Amino acid sequence: VGRVVSLPADSGSISSLVVAGQISGDLADQVAEVVITNSSLDLSTIAVIEDAGYRAVLVDGDTVARSGDLIRVQLLDSSGQELGAADQALDSSHISSQLLELDLSVNSPPQIPNLVVASQIS
Repeated sequence: VGRVVSLPADSGSISSLVVAGQISGDLADQVAEVVITNSSLDLSTIAVIEDAGYRAVLVDGDTVARSGDLIRVQLLDSSGQELGAADQALDSSHISSQLLELDLSVNSPPQIPNLVVASQIS
């Protein structure tokens, strides 16, 4: 017979972490994939995109996140090009709630007007 063992909230590590947030900006509708990575442990997963937001669960039989780990959220278009990204270091509140909420905004780069060089005028 197996038994369930849970880690105390102050243990500093967890075996599942929900990462969720909203995606905004003029390129939000071009986001085709959201990749969530725990850079510190080399774990990653793909998030579900719905209603201008994303949600994913990092789950493993072992530790998926510890206090101080760096979580990276990448927004990719349909060809795999990165539209935006954000990094967040986990603290004790993320570990105790097993939740990281991270909103991202992706916008087109500013348009630079064509400059006319003085020598081209004369």
